[in-house]
Amino acid sequence: MRKKLKLLNLKKHILISLTTLIFACSTEEVVLTDDTKPLPALYTSLSSALSSALTSCVQNAVGKKIYRFTELPGKANATDINKTTVFKTGDIDDRTCYADYHQKTITLANGSTKFVGVYKIAAGTQNQTGDPTQPRIERASKTVNTRKKGSFVQIEGFVTINDVGFVSDNYSNGDMRDDTGTYIVQAKGTHFNATIGSNDPAILLLIAKKRFENGSFKDYALYAEVITKRGGSGDNGRELVFIKNIPKNTRKKVVMKNYFKEDNQQWVKVIVDNKTKDFRIPNTKVTINGETKYQVGKQAKIRFGAYRCKGGQAEIYWDTMKQTYNEVL
Repeated sequence: MRKKLKLLNLKKHILISLTTLIFACSTEEVVLTDDTKPLPALYTSLSSALSSALTSCVQNAVGKKIYRFTELPGKANATDINKTTVFKTGDIDDRTCYADYHQKTITLANGSTKFVGVYKIAAGTQNQTGDPTQPRIERASKTVNTRKKGSFVQIEGFVTINDVGFVSDNYSNGDMRDDTGTYIVQAKGTHFNATIGSNDPAILLLIAKKRFENGSFKDYALYAEVITKRGGSGDNGRELVFIKNIPKNTRKKVVMKNYFKEDNQQWVKVIVDNKTKDFRIPNTKVTINGETKYQVGKQAKIRFGAYRCKGGQAEIYWDTMKQTYNEVL
């Protein structure tokens, strides 16, 4: 059984978050089941203090939802290391007032160092835009607007996970009702004959969750959160598929390919380190005005960075980003 965060670590974690706010507004391991022990009262009070402080924070340094790294103060001549050769990835979609996208040198678990792009978010920090969705800092790939065989977009790079969102609840990591975890990359794509869900729906998201062993933090469990029907969300429209456990502050290659394997049939391939999984995205049968129709994907794109934090903070590092694509007309 895994055990939720210990009181001492929780106190330290939240105090660090408050300090940061002031200054910056191949054998697979078995995934263990969660312990449902609630968080101590001190963590609840500290979380409340953090939430109260965040209500007064301001938008990012340039006051825009979408900006470029070179627009930030003092960065006019800087190099954005997470921007690929495709122009679109230079746009940073920042829906948090916690910390702007930035770059720094980190020390990895093996003692080596790496210069990385930093995506740091915290629970409740999306409030400056009035956005009811979860906080995020992400970049988007090119959008491929054809559903013919051979059309695809692919993002690859190296991810290092320093922290992810965490809450105490009664659900295991593999349960869709569990609110723990942070998305690090997601495949998106609109579809024909839409009836439910977002206007810009995700079809597969890679989420990282904390894993515990013998009462102590062990590593991060990565899952693919994949739709079971077009427009699906929550436990009635998505499911979690385990991919791989990866240690904290350990650099791993991640590849996501959003593609049409056949005409009108969308797939998403996920590679984490040495583990590969391919997912067939459903063409959902629906009835509209008495007629039977199918919800078929009509575009493919990818977003990467950090998205969703329902408790505490998340800090995801990306480096060595590449993007490839093909549109079959």
